Amino acid sequence: MKVLVASLYELGHQPLSSLALAGALASAGHETEVFDYDRAGSGDVLSSLQGHDALVISVPMHTASAIALGLIQSAYAQHPELPVALFGLYAVNLAEADLPPTVGLLASGETISDILDWIDGLCRTGAESAGGPRSVTRNREMRALEPPALDRSLLPPLSAYAKLSVGGVERLTGYTEATRGCMHSCSHCPVPTVYQGRIRINKPEWVLADIDQLVSMGAAHITFGDPDFFNAPPHSMRILKAMHATYPDLTFDATIKVEHLLEHSHLLPELAELGCAFIVSAFEHTSDEVLERLRKGHTRSQMAEAVRVCRAVGIELRPSLLPFTPWTTPADLVGLFEFVQDQELISNVDPIQFTIRLLVPAGSLLLEDPQTRALFARSHEDALSYSWKSPWQELDGLQRALADHLPGWLESLETWEIFDQMYRLTCSRLGFVAKDFDYSAELDRSVPKLTESWFCCAEPAETMIIAPVQLPRRAVAL
Repeated sequence: MKVLVASLYELGHQPLSSLALAGALASAGHETEVFDYDRAGSGDVLSSLQGHDALVISVPMHTASAIALGLIQSAYAQHPELPVALFGLYAVNLAEADLPPTVGLLASGETISDILDWIDGLCRTGAESAGGPRSVTRNREMRALEPPALDRSLLPPLSAYAKLSVGGVERLTGYTEATRGCMHSCSHCPVPTVYQGRIRINKPEWVLADIDQLVSMGAAHITFGDPDFFNAPPHSMRILKAMHATYPDLTFDATIKVEHLLEHSHLLPELAELGCAFIVSAFEHTSDEVLERLRKGHTRSQMAEAVRVCRAVGIELRPSLLPFTPWTTPADLVGLFEFVQDQELISNVDPIQFTIRLLVPAGSLLLEDPQTRALFARSHEDALSYSWKSPWQELDGLQRALADHLPGWLESLETWEIFDQMYRLTCSRLGFVAKDFDYSAELDRSVPKLTESWFCCAEPAETMIIAPVQLPRRAVAL
């Protein structure tokens, strides 16, 4: 069977899950092609469907899911007999969406075996089985597994993806994962809705073989995309030590929770020695009440301590933020800006982080508590998520204003200048007196970062949700 695996948006990195699936399909004897829509330039995913027997779409996040809805309808109009499956964290969230009858599988979690079974069923029954009962699965297989070998030649070169930027110099960057899933249950995160506090270990030999391939392609830096790299510290450190022994000049970044940075602070000096360029950490907010609502497991003071212990060994944190929530007060938002300035994190935070608004998808843990659920309503504009309004109407208007101004600011201003504009607009709109910050320390700072902004649990910008046949290349890069 000839299968097209389509990746729509993966935060600027090569689509690892799509490659793993393609490898499994190829090993099972199926002719497989991977289409990375986000990096395909003028390529048209719909025209690529010609001659294929099935379409499998990766939906690891809300943005990809929203794009997928348009793609599925267009594919159904042009290829009404083509069987379609969706896989990834957000696939099961589409169970209540208005999908064509040809969508036969929605699979989240560890999905390779489910998709192989679905393809085998198509081989037995033919395309006429499309339109039968739809299968919705959450597979949480936690064994240490060795995914199929990845053939990265199926994708555009690394130069087409996000790179590490250090002091104005860019380095080709590869993406891999030491683990999947997460041991925590942050209420706004899509991962625990599928993995329910468990992780799956990727065998070190497989991860290191993937890194070998990435280095052979020119990678000088590796992003570990685990939801939390310290969910399994001994496993992750073993991989880093072996990687550094083979490639002593190779740098890396990873995502680690505040509580893990403090709990395992004794490992931070070794992380620095092994080539850690920076760590992404989901600070989310500086209001302890909001942090408790999100079940983050840390406090404002612990975030400051995490900054201190990381800087003590020469590692910079790049916080991800979630400023706009139903519980955010005007004072909270002003306080968030002032915390970032006080901790000298202005150059560490991508400006888009200050515009992010809480996303509440179907199946969110936020919907489990009756009192919390009452804050959210099924969205008429977006079938994939729930809508909400701030008790302070001025905060909703401010979020839209910041998001509207940001593209123009990005074109003409430095990061510290954008921060100042955002802070002053926030104070002006909310009735606070803006402080006159001293930005001199920011003028010569160069904090390592990726060239594409990272964010996930957020309502996407409107430019991201355009029919795939119309979306121009790089429109998703903000």
